[in-house]
Amino acid sequence: MFKRGSESLARVVAVTSCLVFGFFLTGCDRAPAVVEHPTRPNLPPPTAVPIVPDSVPIGLSPDRLAAWTAARHSLEDAEVLYRLGVLEGEGPEVFGEIADVVISPDNHLFVLDGQAQVVRIFDPTGDFMDEFGGEGDGPEELRGAYSIAIESSGAVLVVAGRQVKVFGPTEMGYRFLESRPVPLAGGTACMTKSERLIVAGTDTRADRNVLFHEVSPRIGEPVRSFGLGYVDSSAFVRFMMAVLSPIACTYYMGTESVTHARFAP
Repeated sequence: MFKRGSESLARVVAVTSCLVFGFFLTGCDRAPAVVEHPTRPNLPPPTAVPIVPDSVPIGLSPDRLAAWTAARHSLEDAEVLYRLGVLEGEGPEVFGEIADVVISPDNHLFVLDGQAQVVRIFDPTGDFMDEFGGEGDGPEELRGAYSIAIESSGAVLVVAGRQVKVFGPTEMGYRFLESRPVPLAGGTACMTKSERLIVAGTDTRADRNVLFHEVSPRIGEPVRSFGLGYVDSSAFVRFMMAVLSPIACTYYMGTESVTHARFAP
């Protein structure tokens, strides 16, 4: 969903720090540089049609109008499935940083706490069931985990850096099964209904880069890549746009799709 026009631009202020090796430099009263995002090369194309609740676009072909209408209905008909988490207190519903959330085929909720490096599991009613992980470098532990996906077998894939740790359900809870490589580090991941692992990432060496990569679940090799990343001269901005932009594997109008929410850095 987007709105065209300058009012939709997110203003990002980059302030140059004057703190160098613990000492403040004099004469650091320069005005901060202001950059508006999305920049012109990243604006939607002129043929793009905003999704708004109070009008229907004119001049679309029947197929495009059907797709536009389905997209609007998917937003308007959305409903709250879970309410989870508390702001204070103790217990598994207190999260340091919710890095990713996935609903399993049997409607269990898996929440990755990026601060604690723990995956917590809740049943369809929202009651806590189990957890696994914990920060560390052992087989059962996690470090730098930022995304999770679930296979139809029930195995949980935890993406951390350039590897995927696989945890499977046992009588003793979820236990580490194996580690698989992934070709790039960076963004989030999701699993399609046909067991395709999609990883969002960016090649910071290119000004405009491919954003999504289908990865072989077993050997970690890229099968195909698609989608264009954010255009910016800064490799850091391009990397952060990939990392901070969550994706979801969905089923849209009878076709497996990848939904991408792009945030301004």
